[in-house]
Amino acid sequence: AAEISAELEKAKEKFESSEPPYTEESMDALAHALDLLDAESLSRRALIDRLIEEEYSVDDAYWAADHCGDVWNNNAFLVALSHMRGSDLSSEEIAEILISEKEFTKAEAIYGVAKAEVELEQGR
Repeated sequence: AAEISAELEKAKEKFESSEPPYTEESMDALAHALDLLDAESLSRRALIDRLIEEEYSVDDAYWAADHCGDVWNNNAFLVALSHMRGSDLSSEEIAEILISEKEFTKAEAIYGVAKAEVELEQGR
């Protein structure tokens, strides 16, 4: 119990000191970001761009994207799967689209395409 208590205190300190408090504007940006992600599988960069286009501050857009959870690999997978089902493009071409047009990172694009290939090969 003492070991867990010490680890909990250490974790609390990390949360308390690592991030400034959120504002009403950043919470609004987060709520909107989550709505956008429910409607479309966006990359982190595309989400930030969209929030800025919709007149959220740069800081609020980045804060919101940082607080959406770890959704980027799954979003890359969903976009890759959609492209694989709807075109005759190669996996490499789809990865390039995810990187250049959809603004996913290289790692996210590779993850998404690889997972989509496996899903399709297994008939899912």
